[in-house]
Amino acid sequence: MRAAPGARMKDPAEDLFPGLREDLDIFRSGTGCILQDGLSGKNFRIGKEAFAILCCLDSGSFERIAIRAGNLCGTAVTTNDVASLANFLSTHGLVDSRRTGDPPAKPSGLMGRLPILRLLSSLSFIRVPLFCPEPFLKLAWPVVGPIFTRAGLCSILLAGLCGTYLASRQWDVFSTTFMSFLSFEGALVFTAGIALLMLCHEMGHAFMAHKFGVRVPVIGLAFMYFVPVLYTDTTDAWRLQDERSRRLIDAGGIIADLSVAALATLTWSFLEDGSFRSLVFSLATISWIASLAVNLNPLMRFDGYYLFSSLVGVENLHPRGFALARWHLRECLFALGDQPPERLPAMHHAILLAHAYASWIYRLLLALAIATAAWHLVSKVVGMALFIGYLAMMVAQPVANELAAWRKRIGDIRASGRSRYTGLALLGLILFSLIPLPHWVAIPVVAGHEHETVLHAPASGFLQQLHLVSGQTFHSGDVMAVIKSPEIESGMDLARLRIQLLETRIRRITADASDRSLVTVLGNELETERRSLKNYEDLLADMVLRAPFDGRVGYVDPELTHAMWINTEAPLAYLHSEDGGRLRGMVSEADILQLGPGFNGRFIPDDPLLPSCQVVLERLAPMPAAGFAQPELADSEDSIVPVEQPGIADDTVVPHGNWYEAGLVPPGHDCPDTSIASKRGIVRIHAGYSSILSAVFKRIARVVIRESGF
Repeated sequence: MRAAPGARMKDPAEDLFPGLREDLDIFRSGTGCILQDGLSGKNFRIGKEAFAILCCLDSGSFERIAIRAGNLCGTAVTTNDVASLANFLSTHGLVDSRRTGDPPAKPSGLMGRLPILRLLSSLSFIRVPLFCPEPFLKLAWPVVGPIFTRAGLCSILLAGLCGTYLASRQWDVFSTTFMSFLSFEGALVFTAGIALLMLCHEMGHAFMAHKFGVRVPVIGLAFMYFVPVLYTDTTDAWRLQDERSRRLIDAGGIIADLSVAALATLTWSFLEDGSFRSLVFSLATISWIASLAVNLNPLMRFDGYYLFSSLVGVENLHPRGFALARWHLRECLFALGDQPPERLPAMHHAILLAHAYASWIYRLLLALAIATAAWHLVSKVVGMALFIGYLAMMVAQPVANELAAWRKRIGDIRASGRSRYTGLALLGLILFSLIPLPHWVAIPVVAGHEHETVLHAPASGFLQQLHLVSGQTFHSGDVMAVIKSPEIESGMDLARLRIQLLETRIRRITADASDRSLVTVLGNELETERRSLKNYEDLLADMVLRAPFDGRVGYVDPELTHAMWINTEAPLAYLHSEDGGRLRGMVSEADILQLGPGFNGRFIPDDPLLPSCQVVLERLAPMPAAGFAQPELADSEDSIVPVEQPGIADDTVVPHGNWYEAGLVPPGHDCPDTSIASKRGIVRIHAGYSSILSAVFKRIARVVIRESGF
């Protein structure tokens, strides 16, 4: 057994071996044994040489223990092996400090200096025992036992396949059921489903342990970073000699989850809409997600971690992997020449390293997610304190511990040749982060004019006159086209005829008694017909299309001919003012402070056939836009402006977050042709120079100031 580099080794000349704690349980396992620490909930497997040393502790000195242990196990045992085992036991707190005279170990690094971190660490995982399930397991086993047989699991698998097939036949209903959980009642049903599933998961472990004769002393409630979860104590499973039995106990919760998912999916297809069907749906969906995304995750210390450990044949993946990864990191950075913490086969060596690095990355992302959730779920001041505290405990504390280990070996690090290259690389990264780099801001825009419109016929008809030529100028009120609508003319004739008939009947009121009784009705009908005639006359006047402003004809449909039938949807022409073109866009909150009127940029149309042009930022809105009337900026999947929800009153869209309206103009008349319609594109503006470090600092400061409410 080798000690980690830099660890303090016991002097082989010491007379006495430190005594083990009296509360430790020792179980034989193959040729070695397992040390079970009930206080920390950890188990330590040691080999036959170490077990022989423990059997000879009463021999006194290290030398006599080594001689007796070698005779007992039949292999050579040295005093260094005895000292290494003593150091291992002391490091993991398995020795009786009252016998050694050493004070209890104190937390190191940031944890030892900051009481708030020790408090958060103590609150990060709290166990509350609830009940002993042994009586219930014995009572329910005759009923539940058949489920944990091969025939029972095959039946559940068949039920799951049938349920999946039936659910796929109603997939539109199944997928839209998620929306029902957005209500208060749906949230209660969803929460009840999670609680029921957690209980089934833990009972799966308990029943599987009971099947193999392992005692389950307690099922309790644990709080992981204030999130309640159930736990089952199956520590005695380490006493089993059969590796397959231990794997099945580890997989018992996943088997229960998948069984619940299969049965719930099948049951859902036969239920009517209601709360019970929603509960069954939540069990079906949460079971699949919990089993695949959480419990089977080998990077978290849940079922998947222990199953993966058992499958690859490497126990204590995290502590051994982290020790190996720290050694590997130091060797890559400094080439200290230390021996690895333990000699492993090449395959196990690669698995431990890959698992350790993946776990570090996963823990970093998880720490950020937990800290962010703590920030948003409580008040801002407390949330900020929890955010900083959790990042300090879960990220800064391990980094500080590793830096402290480097500081202790600063002499070896300085003597290493590779340290110079590592230092130069670090210095290069720091300098690169401080170098001012050009900063470009991309503004999504729509190119157009201050006044622009597309001519449409107000009603279907024949094109009688056309006074439109591409490129010609016009003045407000000029006639652009005249359209003749037989429908409008026939409607006007019919309205005039009805008016004449009603006026005649009203004049005959004195001669006809029946007409005199209908004088009010006839008067109302006459007024309605006159309004109808007026509407027809206004529509007929609108059939003479006039220019709404001074400008130029940008585009005319080349297929327009005299007497051609025109409908209301076909565009006749595009008219725009002669202002050289304008661009309307949106600037994000992150870029608003870096821009101002007068900044130059370049407009790049989305259409690659159109040329780009120089533009100048003319104005920026002082306040964020509640909405903007440029739906072209958000009507595609690659739009820069994220849309929160569509407008209701008009065609505006609501941007997600704070976006500011911007107006840009070309310095001349070199803007790309906008005669067909408004053109989407991007304006790239050079917003000066900024280093990576300053950009990160500004973004962090902006978020802190915004969220803290200062």
